[in-house]
Amino acid sequence: MENKISIFGKKIIVTAMIVVLLFTCAPMGWHAKGLTFEASSASTDITEGLYTYELDEGKAIITDVDESISGSITIPSKLGGYSVVEIESSAFSNCKKLTSVVIPNTVEVIGAFAFSYCENIATVTLPASLKIIEVQAFYNCKSLVTVSIPASVTDIDSSAFSGCLVLESINVNQNNKKYSSGSGVLYNKPKTNLVTFPANHPSQSYSLPSSVTKISDYAFYYAEDLKSISLSNNLTVIGRYASVVALLLKRSQCLKM
Repeated sequence: MENKISIFGKKIIVTAMIVVLLFTCAPMGWHAKGLTFEASSASTDITEGLYTYELDEGKAIITDVDESISGSITIPSKLGGYSVVEIESSAFSNCKKLTSVVIPNTVEVIGAFAFSYCENIATVTLPASLKIIEVQAFYNCKSLVTVSIPASVTDIDSSAFSGCLVLESINVNQNNKKYSSGSGVLYNKPKTNLVTFPANHPSQSYSLPSSVTKISDYAFYYAEDLKSISLSNNLTVIGRYASVVALLLKRSQCLKM
């Protein structure tokens, strides 16, 4: 595939991004394609059609896809006869011709930056098998309007949907044991932690539930139309880059940044 980063290179870059993030305070927004590293001579990557995958204990992990992929797609549940259980970091990054994606009911992990810069994806169907959505998995998916989180999900990075500028709502299956939603806003189950406020949420003013004690990193970062926030009396932690508005409304030095 022309102009495609090697799989080994992608792994190095994404690892480096996460390490840099841990030791700096700069907002994220990088993606892994567009740079080239020498591929490992021991690579076990296999290509089937537009998909490249590797095997891990008899399961398939999608590591790359040809950027020519387009339109509405259903990702195959099997490649080479093996169940697809993971979409690895940056696998679909920069696939700008995609408009709709159905992820099969075998996938458990969506890796960091997996669908980053897929600017025309309007709908994503997440499977009942899904457990983990990693760092900026859907970063800069500028056409994504709404997301439904299945009951199975146990871990969502607070930056997973950052840069989704028209995202109006994130709705969680009521049977999910780790997460919940209210008016399209993503919380942990007991609503003590506001995880993500969608960038294009219809409300221009928002009052935090009294149960909220923490606002996660990047929670309000792209919500540029939000004019005001009423903070909970119980709020003690505002995450990094939660929002300019939240920072301006910080009521006392006892709030931890």
